[in-house]
Amino acid sequence: MTPFAYTPGELDVLLEDASVLGDLASLCALYDEQALLVDAAGRTIRGAEAIADVLGAMRFSEGAYIARSAHTVRNGDDALVVARGGAHVLQRRNARDWRVTISLLDPTNRMEER
Repeated sequence: MTPFAYTPGELDVLLEDASVLGDLASLCALYDEQALLVDAAGRTIRGAEAIADVLGAMRFSEGAYIARSAHTVRNGDDALVVARGGAHVLQRRNARDWRVTISLLDPTNRMEER
């Protein structure tokens, strides 16, 4: 089942859930097909499938993404979520659900300690 986020904050929680569970299909579904991710090493990853693969690999090497949203700024169908784990630019689709279009992961605060 494809996860849906009805608010920007809910999308960050869904990202955490999918990461903790290692659910790559859900991770992929939460990102726009043309999404962009900048990882802790500064590498740029493009596309939902590639991003899900990178986040899945990071889960095993560094731990799961933990959301802990600190700030959310929304302007119509766009939002910026600043979380303990990084920052995400979100866009509302179909007038109801949100998807990540850009993610920047914070290398010093991204992962929960094991």
